[in-house]
Amino acid sequence: MEDKTKIKGISMGSVYAEDYGESYRFYNGILGLDDVSPMGDKACYFNIGKDQGMYLEGGFELLGADEKSAKASFTFSVESASKMFEKLKKKGVRII
Repeated sequence: MEDKTKIKGISMGSVYAEDYGESYRFYNGILGLDDVSPMGDKACYFNIGKDQGMYLEGGFELLGADEKSAKASFTFSVESASKMFEKLKKKGVRII
């Protein structure tokens, strides 16, 4: 039986920035992400290929940087999100 929770790729990344304009200029102007869907004054979604992308949102307060801080996340691609949810719940993983 095929494991429908096997990770097949990363479908989306998210970046939470303090300065949206500066971050947008970096991802758009320097890295060249140009297929953009605006999402208000301080957010957008960069389409990367057919099935991938990156969400950028600004306006987050910089709290400092240490080994426990992060301002980014990513989303795995699986065949069945509900099966993955069940698997994680059974393993006692905290779901946010």
